[in-house]
Amino acid sequence: MNIPTLSPALQESADLLAASRRSGVRLVALPEAGRPASLEQALDIQDAVTHALGETVGGWKVAVDKDGRASRGAMFASRIFPSPARVASSAVPLLGVEIEVAFVFNRDLPPRSEPYSEDELADMVTALPAIEIVDSRYTDYHTTPKLDRVADHSSFGILVRGRPELRWRDLDLGHAQARICADGQELGAGVGNAKCGNPLLPALVLANSLRTEGRIKAGHIVTTGTYTPLRFVRPGQRITASIQGLGTVSVDTLTE
Repeated sequence: MNIPTLSPALQESADLLAASRRSGVRLVALPEAGRPASLEQALDIQDAVTHALGETVGGWKVAVDKDGRASRGAMFASRIFPSPARVASSAVPLLGVEIEVAFVFNRDLPPRSEPYSEDELADMVTALPAIEIVDSRYTDYHTTPKLDRVADHSSFGILVRGRPELRWRDLDLGHAQARICADGQELGAGVGNAKCGNPLLPALVLANSLRTEGRIKAGHIVTTGTYTPLRFVRPGQRITASIQGLGTVSVDTLTE
């Protein structure tokens, strides 16, 4: 990863976000002068925080904006767990949960200038179900501006990954049914991802946005957007979720 050179104001924001991740103490807001004014600045802050923490990138959250650009969040390898998982609620106190289609890259994507096609990318990945636990370095997640959230790794907390489904290309993931529950009680259900339709498309945008940098490695996971509305749970609850054809995934949120 190339470490960006930030202005003093943006570097202060990166330092504050890194300190918040270390201590767990939330920020009311970034300093006004240090708030990102563009997606590029938000991503530069994000990269600086990853470097400051000494974290290894294990994957990427991705959302596609109205201009077709990938708004991404690097996910730390240290915070990606196989299902069934047990995680401390204190590590992700916001406890927002979503069920998503994710893809694992089966090989490195070396730097290249030519864009990837959808079929080409499909040959490089395998689909799996995942629960994301959304978290925030800000005291008020709901009112924090979007770019400030992107600077905070797009509010990444923890990812719990299910088992890869080798026959995923036979599934209609764009219209798959999904369900997420807390202690057996349904929190949300949905059919497909309303924002992107085909979940492979956000992964394709991510691959092409990073194709000249060689930052996507074998084993990296990309999440492509929730199939159910963001819901908030209580410490100590067991979260289970399923996506039609892909299987189930679960996590216990421990109170200690």
